[in-house]
Amino acid sequence: MIQISSKNICTGCRGCCIFDKDYYFFAPVVTKEEKQILIEKHSKNESDFEEKDGRLQIKLKQFTEDKVCPFLNTKTWLCGVYENRPFDCKLYPYVLMWDKDKAHVVLAIDKSGCPAYDLKKEEEKLHYHQEIVKYLNSEKTREMLQKNNYLIWDYLEGFMPVYTLENLEA
Repeated sequence: MIQISSKNICTGCRGCCIFDKDYYFFAPVVTKEEKQILIEKHSKNESDFEEKDGRLQIKLKQFTEDKVCPFLNTKTWLCGVYENRPFDCKLYPYVLMWDKDKAHVVLAIDKSGCPAYDLKKEEEKLHYHQEIVKYLNSEKTREMLQKNNYLIWDYLEGFMPVYTLENLEA
């Protein structure tokens, strides 16, 4: 999947890997398969993950007054598992969530801002949306989402829907 950001922008921002107290709940969600890969390929531990509200999530660690992803190197500000980062991380600043009526799954963008996204021209954003939609509509991704429907968040205020995914069920 293509990424909207460049390494320079990400290391200058770090907003998606650092969580203030109002966003602890939004720690990245992982599938059991992703968890196993992170443990095997990156020497991560069971204690780096936790079950919360029916979701398997990365367990954040305290860093100053905020919490950070334990896979973030706080000296270089680079992701220590980038090549195997979870689906949830690959997708950001987008999320999959249910619409208000929980009738449809929508691809939405975090309106609080991602500098990489904000710096893009409108035609670049449209191209990126199309690439993400193509990825989400692939058979492999749809099967993964059907198997791990907890990757789809409940409706989130502050996120702007950009595309409705058809034929995904609760």
